[in-house]
Amino acid sequence: MDPNLEQMADYLIEKWVHQLTKSIQLTRSTFLMMKTFWMEQTPCWIQRKVRAATLTMKMMEQEYQLLNPQDRVQQACQPGKKQMDYNSVIP
Repeated sequence: MDPNLEQMADYLIEKWVHQLTKSIQLTRSTFLMMKTFWMEQTPCWIQRKVRAATLTMKMMEQEYQLLNPQDRVQQACQPGKKQMDYNSVIP
């Protein structure tokens, strides 16, 4: 493979991963704001679901941070591979 093409591909992958990471951070921030707003007004069973979703999101974020850039792109290209199961993580 041409070294210039490989370098360009690496650059584009890094740029894309950076955008995905920013998107995840914004999504998490929005999720936490919603959680804080609704926690005072919701029944306990919904609060448990929200806590489970928060825990699942944190676990997925930790797994994502451990991936190298190419694996992050590969995972992003496989939608539906990992489905969140809130019931499996309810405290």
